[in-house]
Amino acid sequence: MNVEGYYPSFCQYGSYASTAVSAFLPKATFGYVKEDTPEPEVIRGDANGDHEVNIADVTTLVDLLLSNAEMIPAADSNKDGEMNIADVTTLIDFLLSGNWPAEPAE
Repeated sequence: MNVEGYYPSFCQYGSYASTAVSAFLPKATFGYVKEDTPEPEVIRGDANGDHEVNIADVTTLVDLLLSNAEMIPAADSNKDGEMNIADVTTLIDFLLSGNWPAEPAE
């Protein structure tokens, strides 16, 4: 279904949605987003896209890594440009200390 002025919002395997849901619905429409809506803000460490950084993001990040999902910018907790186990460690460190480590030098 097309709605004028809107585009479909998809849930894809390996995206911000739960992989358990998206495994059964690999490309299901979950709603529509207004075309002139700005891109959502990337929140460092928010791997599940719920706009909070908490233990659920650690679980999501591990799930993404085990499923070889595509890179999600918010999941790159250590900001090295890759999504890997180092991001899990950085995210857990943040949750325990409340402070992000310094970003890598360019």
